[in-house]
Amino acid sequence: MAEIFGIAAVFGFFAAVVAGLYVMGRRIRTGPRRSGTAVISPFEEIWHPAAYRARQITEAVQQQVAPMPAPSDPPRREHRRKV
Repeated sequence: MAEIFGIAAVFGFFAAVVAGLYVMGRRIRTGPRRSGTAVISPFEEIWHPAAYRARQITEAVQQQVAPMPAPSDPPRREHRRKV
């Protein structure tokens, strides 16, 4: 009987870890801040490589800076609505 409880405890522990990672991943992805992506990123790279690559591409695009206009380019006019 003790062996059954031991096996159930081991499986219960692993199930709790997986459930915790799932909940943490959902909370990180849907939250307003994405500061916790470093925590979930290794697990996402292992179990969902396409999402990991998409997240890396998105972060790279967000970090890109707009190119400076050349001196020969005409000046840009910003169209603003008057309120």
